[in-house]
Amino acid sequence: MAKLEDVSIKTTIYKYIRDLILTNILKQGEKIPEGDIAKALNVSKTPVREAIRRLALEGLIDSEPNKSSTVRVLDESTIKDLACVRWQHEKLNVPLVIYNASNKDFDELEEIAHQCIEYNNSGDLNMRNKTDGRFHLKLYEIGGNQVLVELQKKMELLVQLWQAASISTTNVKSEYLNQHLELVDIFRRRDCKAALDLLYKHYCVSYGIDIESLIPKV
Repeated sequence: MAKLEDVSIKTTIYKYIRDLILTNILKQGEKIPEGDIAKALNVSKTPVREAIRRLALEGLIDSEPNKSSTVRVLDESTIKDLACVRWQHEKLNVPLVIYNASNKDFDELEEIAHQCIEYNNSGDLNMRNKTDGRFHLKLYEIGGNQVLVELQKKMELLVQLWQAASISTTNVKSEYLNQHLELVDIFRRRDCKAALDLLYKHYCVSYGIDIESLIPKV
């Protein structure tokens, strides 16, 4: 069994590299500087490489044998795929939220929504993106389907990677963030259709695309 100290060190290294990526310090396509990271954290390269492998499994890093590991590049096609999958998951999760949520859940969602707006207004884009992810993950936790929760955790990392590279101002997300509060009000009314309609608008505004136009009609 791994010692608690070893687990803590590995977690620290993992979070350190993840934050370098999600704050756009390490940009998409850039090589992961194993030696610099090991030196900065005063560790050997072995736990650094373990953290890189974990991040590769989570989709943030491209890693191949005998090649340098690099930050994953999200091309236009991948971003469209991400938008489509997120939307399909929402159609599964929203009815679960309507059925399972308590008033306390809605209060917590509203608090997260206000925090997200505050971070945006203060210019803390990193915390804004993280809190945006917390809001959407909270919806899946309320829904209660654990498979969807685990999928959402992984997708939120990709969303934050995309946001860090593409949304670098506070103005771009103002409408998007205000929709969080509107969504909470709709959920309080237990209006499934209105919630789905707003979430669709929410994603279309965020990604700048008409998501349904990307889904083949059969």
